[in-house]
Amino acid sequence: MYGQAGENDAVRVSPVDRRGRPISSSVLKAAQEISRGAILHAERLLVDPAVAANLLEDAAATVSQPLKAKKIGEGSIRDLESYLFSCIPPTAEQSPEVAIEVSKSR
Repeated sequence: MYGQAGENDAVRVSPVDRRGRPISSSVLKAAQEISRGAILHAERLLVDPAVAANLLEDAAATVSQPLKAKKIGEGSIRDLESYLFSCIPPTAEQSPEVAIEVSKSR
C-alpha cells in the first residue's frame, strides 16, 4: 500500500487486492517495479495516492486471474510492466468501484 516504501523507492504492493483476490508472483513483481511511477503519475492527475495504490492492486489482481487459471502462459505477455500500467484506469472516476466510494464520501 501507499506509504510503505521499499527498495528503490518502490511502494509495497500487497499480494492480494482489497477484495482478497491473489496476485501472481510475476505480476506482483511487475507491480512493484511500476508502483512508484504509477503513483507519481496519479498524483499529477490529482488522484489520491492511496486510491492509486488500490487501483494498482486491483489491476494486478485482474491481470493475475488468467495467469493463475492457466488461460495464458506466464511468458505470453512480453512487457508485463507496460501491460499492467495500461490496465490501471487513468482516473479514479473511470473505475466503477472507486467512483462509488468517491460519491459516498462526498
